[in-house]
Amino acid sequence: PGFDRLFAATHAAALARAGERGGAFCDYPPGTSPEAEFHRQGLNNPLSNWRVTALNREYGLCATYPRLLAVPRAVTDEALSRAAAFRSGRRLPVLCWKDAF
Repeated sequence: PGFDRLFAATHAAALARAGERGGAFCDYPPGTSPEAEFHRQGLNNPLSNWRVTALNREYGLCATYPRLLAVPRAVTDEALSRAAAFRSGRRLPVLCWKDAF
Protein backbone atom coordinates (compact mmCIF):
# COMPACT_ATOMS: atom_id res chain seq x y z
CA PRO A 1 0.00 0.00 0.00
CA GLY A 2 1.00 3.58 -0.55
CA PHE A 3 2.09 5.94 2.21
CA ASP A 4 -1.32 7.63 2.24
CA ARG A 5 -2.89 4.34 3.39
CA LEU A 6 -0.58 3.80 6.37
CA PHE A 7 -1.95 4.31 9.89
CA ALA A 8 0.32 7.26 10.64
CA ALA A 9 -0.68 9.10 7.47
CA THR A 10 -4.42 8.53 7.81
CA HIS A 11 -4.44 9.40 11.51
CA ALA A 12 -1.86 12.21 11.58
CA ALA A 13 -4.28 14.89 12.79
CA ALA A 14 -5.66 12.69 15.57
CA LEU A 15 -2.14 11.69 16.60
CA ALA A 16 -1.14 15.36 16.78
CA ARG A 17 -4.18 16.11 18.98
CA ALA A 18 -3.27 13.12 21.15
CA GLY A 19 0.19 14.58 21.66
CA GLU A 20 -1.39 17.82 22.83
CA ARG A 21 -3.49 15.81 25.34
CA GLY A 22 -0.45 14.10 26.75
CA GLY A 23 -0.15 11.22 24.32
CA ALA A 24 -3.37 9.28 24.82
CA PHE A 25 -4.46 8.05 21.39
CA CYS A 26 -6.70 5.03 21.67
CA ASP A 27 -9.75 5.94 19.62
CA TYR A 28 -11.41 3.49 17.25
CA PRO A 29 -11.62 4.22 13.51
CA PRO A 30 -14.68 6.15 12.30
CA GLY A 31 -17.77 3.96 11.93
CA THR A 32 -16.67 1.44 14.54
CA SER A 33 -16.91 1.23 18.30
CA PRO A 34 -15.38 -0.90 21.00
CA GLU A 35 -18.85 -2.01 22.09
CA ALA A 36 -19.64 -3.32 18.60
CA GLU A 37 -16.30 -5.10 18.39
CA PHE A 38 -16.71 -6.73 21.80
CA HIS A 39 -20.22 -7.83 20.81
CA ARG A 40 -18.91 -9.26 17.52
CA GLN A 41 -16.35 -11.28 19.46
CA GLY A 42 -18.95 -12.52 21.96
CA LEU A 43 -17.03 -11.16 24.94
CA ASN A 44 -19.43 -9.27 27.16
CA ASN A 45 -21.97 -11.98 27.88
CA PRO A 46 -22.54 -14.16 30.95
CA LEU A 47 -21.10 -17.28 29.28
CA SER A 48 -17.79 -15.65 28.37
CA ASN A 49 -14.68 -15.86 30.53
CA TRP A 50 -14.13 -12.20 29.66
CA ARG A 51 -15.88 -8.98 30.64
CA VAL A 52 -15.66 -5.39 29.49
CA THR A 53 -14.64 -2.71 31.97
CA ALA A 54 -14.75 1.07 31.67
CA LEU A 55 -12.08 1.43 34.35
CA ASN A 56 -9.87 3.34 31.89
CA ARG A 57 -12.64 5.59 30.52
CA GLU A 58 -10.69 8.77 31.34
CA TYR A 59 -7.29 7.18 30.57
CA GLY A 60 -6.49 7.36 34.29
CA LEU A 61 -5.50 3.72 34.61
CA CYS A 62 -3.16 3.66 31.59
CA ALA A 63 -2.80 6.47 29.04
CA THR A 64 -1.75 4.08 26.28
CA TYR A 65 -4.74 1.72 26.59
CA PRO A 66 -8.25 2.25 25.16
CA ARG A 67 -11.15 3.51 27.29
CA LEU A 68 -12.82 0.09 27.41
CA LEU A 69 -10.83 -3.04 28.18
CA ALA A 70 -11.62 -6.73 27.91
CA VAL A 71 -10.34 -8.44 31.05
CA PRO A 72 -10.81 -11.84 32.69
CA ARG A 73 -14.26 -12.04 34.27
CA ALA A 74 -12.83 -13.33 37.55
CA VAL A 75 -10.72 -10.18 38.12
CA THR A 76 -12.45 -7.21 39.78
CA ASP A 77 -11.87 -3.57 38.83
CA GLU A 78 -10.39 -3.03 42.28
CA ALA A 79 -7.86 -5.81 41.71
CA LEU A 80 -6.99 -4.35 38.29
CA SER A 81 -6.37 -0.92 39.82
CA ARG A 82 -4.13 -2.38 42.52
CA ALA A 83 -2.18 -4.48 40.02
CA ALA A 84 -1.66 -1.51 37.68
CA ALA A 85 -0.01 0.46 40.47
CA PHE A 86 3.15 -1.68 40.40
CA ARG A 87 3.38 -2.50 36.68
CA SER A 88 5.57 -0.62 34.21
CA GLY A 89 3.52 2.16 32.62
CA ARG A 90 0.54 0.83 34.59
CA ARG A 91 0.06 -1.64 31.71
CA LEU A 92 -2.08 -4.64 32.56
CA PRO A 93 -2.50 -7.87 30.68
CA VAL A 94 -5.73 -7.36 28.72
CA LEU A 95 -7.30 -9.11 25.76
CA CYS A 96 -5.84 -7.80 22.51
CA TRP A 97 -6.90 -10.55 20.08
CA LYS A 98 -9.40 -13.39 20.13
CA ASP A 99 -9.95 -16.18 17.64
CA ALA A 100 -13.54 -16.31 16.41
CA PHE A 101 -13.87 -19.90 17.68
